[in-house]
Amino acid sequence: EVIHGVGGNCAIENWQNRTELQYCDLLGMPDLCTGCPGVQDTLADYLTLVHSGNKRIGFRIDAAKHIHAPELTGIVKQAGHPFVFQEVIHGVGDEAVQPDGYFGNGRVTEFNLARKMAPMVKAPAGLCGLKSFGKSWGLMPSTKAVTCVDNHDTQRGEAVLTYRDGPVYYLASMVLLALPYGYPKIMSGYAFEDYNAGPPGYPVVCGDQWVCDHRRPEIANMVQWRRVAGIA
Repeated sequence: EVIHGVGGNCAIENWQNRTELQYCDLLGMPDLCTGCPGVQDTLADYLTLVHSGNKRIGFRIDAAKHIHAPELTGIVKQAGHPFVFQEVIHGVGDEAVQPDGYFGNGRVTEFNLARKMAPMVKAPAGLCGLKSFGKSWGLMPSTKAVTCVDNHDTQRGEAVLTYRDGPVYYLASMVLLALPYGYPKIMSGYAFEDYNAGPPGYPVVCGDQWVCDHRRPEIANMVQWRRVAGIA
């Protein structure tokens, strides 16, 4: 078996039902049988192949909450435990799958940091709110978190700040790198108007439609600063 429900699988309707979340089809996409040995072997072999070319390579696991955590553990373990971070969005209320169930596999994207921090950076005199940073924000443990101001999904939806906000967005990225929390990730993508627009083309030319945030001096210098200062 490669996918669940060959010939007609269930669709996710009840987000309080873990079985539906992890074994039914998400948005009409066939659900891989990630607990099946053949699928696990294929995925682990691919991760191993890519990682063998450069040990500094890590992997983002998209929609990880739709893979049963122990099944994902098996894949990551078989691949030799490369660096991974998993997209497990905080569920609403009593949603069946929550981020802490995936801590054993590696880091998890902590979307709540941006949800709390970005409005403070954007608001007049809002930076004063950063004084409250700490346990009161209700974030996951620092050693388990990957942080960002936005990513390729949220900049098309819920993100308070994106590249379109210019200097304020760059300031938020600097704050992200300065906070002694998590593993920060800097967004660097391309300008778009259409929600479904793909990249503008190759080669990549910064300053055209490609938005090379990671090359901006203020951000690049803060990356170097964090490497020196750590989370001290």
